[in-house]
Amino acid sequence: MGVVFGEYVSREERIEKHPDIVKVQFLDKNEAVLTQSTVLGIEEGNATDFLYGQELKIKIFTKEVEEGTKINIKLKGKTKSTNQTFPGINTLNWELEVKNNKCETALFTLPMQWYSEEFEFYDYNSHTTNIKSEDLNAFMAEVTLLAKTAYLPTKENWLKPISYRRNYEELIGLFNTNNSGEKDKERNYENKFIASNSEIKTTVDAFIEKVITQGIKTSEIKTLVEEKAKSLWDAAIKQVQNGNLDDRPLYWARNKMQTWLKRNPLFKDQIDFNKSIVKKGTELDSVIITFEEKSRNYTGIDFSKAGNKKKVLITGFDPFQLDPEYYPFNHPSVGLETFNPSGILALTLNNNKLLNKNGIFIQTCIFPVRYNDFDNKVVENTIAKYFDEVEIIMTTSRNNATWDIEKYAIAYRGGFHDNMNIGNTNIKYDSSRFISNHSKDKTTTTLPQNKIFGVDNVKTQILGELIEYDQNSTDTMGSGSNYLSNEVMYRTTKFRDAKSSPKPVGHFHIKDLKSISKADIVKNVTIQIIKKIIL
Repeated sequence: MGVVFGEYVSREERIEKHPDIVKVQFLDKNEAVLTQSTVLGIEEGNATDFLYGQELKIKIFTKEVEEGTKINIKLKGKTKSTNQTFPGINTLNWELEVKNNKCETALFTLPMQWYSEEFEFYDYNSHTTNIKSEDLNAFMAEVTLLAKTAYLPTKENWLKPISYRRNYEELIGLFNTNNSGEKDKERNYENKFIASNSEIKTTVDAFIEKVITQGIKTSEIKTLVEEKAKSLWDAAIKQVQNGNLDDRPLYWARNKMQTWLKRNPLFKDQIDFNKSIVKKGTELDSVIITFEEKSRNYTGIDFSKAGNKKKVLITGFDPFQLDPEYYPFNHPSVGLETFNPSGILALTLNNNKLLNKNGIFIQTCIFPVRYNDFDNKVVENTIAKYFDEVEIIMTTSRNNATWDIEKYAIAYRGGFHDNMNIGNTNIKYDSSRFISNHSKDKTTTTLPQNKIFGVDNVKTQILGELIEYDQNSTDTMGSGSNYLSNEVMYRTTKFRDAKSSPKPVGHFHIKDLKSISKADIVKNVTIQIIKKIIL
């Protein structure tokens, strides 16, 4: 296979001299020599500032070798990963003739899937995803000339390519499902949840296979994103509305697909590789925005077929509190197994056929648990497109122990971390990108209290569940506290107030169900609340 595993001193490190060879070089397509150097985010050694997927070649300089002498070159790879294979490496061999004591291969590429991503780790001090130099794959050439073989260049000049390193949110999906705390390229939570939906897995696999294809054009990637991101949403809707109530396949598929999108060297200059951040205003930024819009249904919301039905917009959230550095494996509400009932609700109710028959037409979307998206006004930008069309807007999220209709929202953001580890109340949070938004402005729900709660006016029983009207608030907390549950309500109700509209707009805080097997109750309770408001 041309693959060497492990820590031992291999023959590639011992046989590094050839009496008839002066030097062996890796060169990029512009003839620049590829050498190891200091690269940000590569710890305890050097790497080659060269991406998988870029073109390169091997050039050999010989010493007093007769013209036309045959020289055989084979690319060899060394990896620490027992999961890593280098498919196709055996085809990267050449028989060349020495001319003027030189020869060089044709241009070739190291496929993007050859990168061993499971060795990446998040540095909570620098808030960057790093990798150790010794954990990078290394490549050299097995060169045979005049019946003598050597592995060149010498170890300090082996090719050690790099790739886009996953951001915090993307990285935690690589934790091994055996809960050892180690990451695994194959047996990880990301793959586990993707594999639980065969249609989503097919979409993910097809997307990655295409996006890492050598020579793919940016225009083709844009078309691919338009198609496959929408397919993700459609497959998740189909899954949930057929009875498999789970938002996790959609969430982890989105992360994996965007990771591999960012690894295409077409976008090399459009990413801050040390911070794993796509640069604003770039072509890749635009592509990622499209991916988010399609896979979260921001631009797929469509009330054109509602007819005379009552039109309702409901929003949910991604899973959160995922990182096992903070939360123990298999904890019922947090950690890598966690789900978000509000996300499941959004998938369940989007264009729900049963509700259509009852005169209610619901469209939905799912927001990320990321401050940056909120700062970029993803809520207002989405609501603005549909506000005038709908009768009701209800935002939803996961609560703790109670089901609440929140009365107040406040423009005060607490410090708890988001899915990108941005926050400001814990030493491990990245406070450098946290924006506080502390104006303490307060808004009020217009979801009709009397219709929902009846004569009691502050609580009601729906399908055996106690629903409460939470009227608590302070200068630093709305009724739904001061995290993104509060913020999504504040932003939607503030938009409503700016339009001077009496339209019912507010937030439903869903009880923490602990078990995903109970997710069906969320749909049934929410439907009853919607009916109370409308009918």
